[in-house]
Amino acid sequence: MSFLAVDWALEHSPVNDPYERLLLTVLARKANSDGTDAYPSRNSLAMAALCDKSTVTRRLKRLEARGIIREGDQRAAFRIPKPLRPKVYDILIPFSFFSPEQLAKVNEDRADRGLGPLTAEDRPPLAPAPPRRPRVDKGVKRSAGPDVSGGASSLPGASSTPHPDSTGSQAFDPGASSTGVLEVLSGGASSTPTLSSNSVHSSSGPSAEQPAVKKRKKTGTADPRTAPERFGESGEPAAEDAQVQRIVAAWIDARKAAGFGPHRRATALRDFTAAATTLVRQGRPVNWLMAVATWMGTEQPSWVGLGEATKAQYAGAPAEPGFRSTWQPTPRSFCGDCDEGWVYRHVNGMETADRCACTSAAQLVPTST
Repeated sequence: MSFLAVDWALEHSPVNDPYERLLLTVLARKANSDGTDAYPSRNSLAMAALCDKSTVTRRLKRLEARGIIREGDQRAAFRIPKPLRPKVYDILIPFSFFSPEQLAKVNEDRADRGLGPLTAEDRPPLAPAPPRRPRVDKGVKRSAGPDVSGGASSLPGASSTPHPDSTGSQAFDPGASSTGVLEVLSGGASSTPTLSSNSVHSSSGPSAEQPAVKKRKKTGTADPRTAPERFGESGEPAAEDAQVQRIVAAWIDARKAAGFGPHRRATALRDFTAAATTLVRQGRPVNWLMAVATWMGTEQPSWVGLGEATKAQYAGAPAEPGFRSTWQPTPRSFCGDCDEGWVYRHVNGMETADRCACTSAAQLVPTST
């Protein structure tokens, strides 16, 4: 970035259009100290000038036509892929803008790039900016717009005198439309004005020409108080709801008795109730579910899913009556060194053993049962 080029673009460039000033400044930020080799993309120029790319194209053409910029050496952008390569521009900063010290630094920079020194013939003075065209409506007094605050007197053709009825409130005028213009029948003048289609309707209700709009019947979930699958004809809760409430109460009471209190998860009660409802509808024993809920609230306070707790016999959950658990004890075997022994058990078809007090795991030899 060259501060000399940016200073000239901001303070001394002969332009009178804000977009041209911004585009010149962006080009100067990307140019060398002499204004050459500036190649920002059209998207970058449009974002900097807060305009679209078509505006950028038009303004660049104007600057080029006035001799402020010109196409530069396109080889300066050779590192950019050809499909994405932007056009390279040179900003024609006048020779007279540079001081002798600045000109010496500029020529030194140009020599490093293999270019000759700047001369007055290469950078002649630029023409001043053309005068701006005045606005077409300059000097024309703007008319006040209609009063939208609710007053009827602001509408054209509306009377400024209200028509109170017998109660003192403003009465509806059948001859006034929402546009303030009275409409006459095409057959000629009529003593009775008619309302247009966009006129204010009477508050007395729908007329014969304007039938009342029928309300659509709401669809969706039925009222739970009358749902046949959960409630009977009398509106009393079904038996399964009372059973679910007993299971939920057992869980809550067990948590309170163990000193845990309400679950920290916001949806815990809703999830537990949904799981209990599902198990009751499957016909699982209610007393057993209450026992599982009590064990779950006491031994596993962080659990919420009752369905998973019914399968947690490995952790000590009560087994369902009449159902063979996956955790079944088998006959005891003694180690021989002490009177204690271990019990072989089957866990999901795999055999394991509880070790005794004096035997390590390496000395245990499972026996089939």
